Amino acid sequence: MNLQELHRWTGMLLSAGIDKNLDVTCLVDGWPYEVCDAALAIGDYAGDPAPKLAAFTSKTGQMLLLVPTQQDLSALFNPRETSKPPTHLQNDLPVEFPYPA
Repeated sequence: MNLQELHRWTGMLLSAGIDKNLDVTCLVDGWPYEVCDAALAIGDYAGDPAPKLAAFTSKTGQMLLLVPTQQDLSALFNPRETSKPPTHLQNDLPVEFPYPA
């Protein structure tokens, strides 16, 4: 899925009457976690080679990374904090993530 497809699909959900205050979650080890941050990253990721195919393919490129609660971006972007080399490059988001007030 690309960002334009996500935008179109979420618009369709809202038009269909889905509650605009519905929490956005993502799956981590089989359990839903609320999305609490986002980043633009460049690097490798598991991609979807075909809709509904139960497999993945390795891809490389720029991505929007949605970050769930209890997950830490430092392993990807901040090698000094983890004593490991970074696996991905981070770009600044052009707009602020909508953190809760």
